[in-house]
Amino acid sequence: TEVGYVGRDVESIIRDLAEAAIKMHREDQVRLLRPRAIDAAEERILDALLTPARGNDGEDNKDSSTRQLFRKKLREGALDDKEITIDLQAPSVGMEILAPPGMEEMTSQLQSMFSSMAPGKKKTRTLKVKDALKQLTEEEAAKLINEDDLKTRAIEAVEQTGIVFIDELDKITKRADSSGGADVSREG
Repeated sequence: TEVGYVGRDVESIIRDLAEAAIKMHREDQVRLLRPRAIDAAEERILDALLTPARGNDGEDNKDSSTRQLFRKKLREGALDDKEITIDLQAPSVGMEILAPPGMEEMTSQLQSMFSSMAPGKKKTRTLKVKDALKQLTEEEAAKLINEDDLKTRAIEAVEQTGIVFIDELDKITKRADSSGGADVSREG
């Protein structure tokens, strides 16, 4: 895509490249952390299925064997159609703010400000176990990802392996026979 050749446009190319790298690194992290996220999601589902009865403090072994039995049924898919009530992170409102060229920094600051206004809200929902497992796995994977480390590694990857092609560099360099006009897009 032809974005342009002026300073701010080059910054937006680099920003787009960095955002793509962050997305790729996040997907890699989710793939690596998926087994741990599934285990944590299973634990939350088992907690919802096996609410401990009051006064049964001494029956930890029974609870443990019961928990293992339910874990086996969960992994086999025998509980997929059972409905449970769980607390899920309220979905963050993804707000896309469009800005004129040169104002990208302001829009990124506004987006981060709006996203931090309502963090950590929980919503209680009743779902089938199969659907709850998917949503809880995504939520647990997001909790396990270190965002600062992710961004640092993505930026390093962009710095080391990101490539931006500059076409027609000769148009932005000053020629000896040039009239000195600012409109370089008219030159052939």
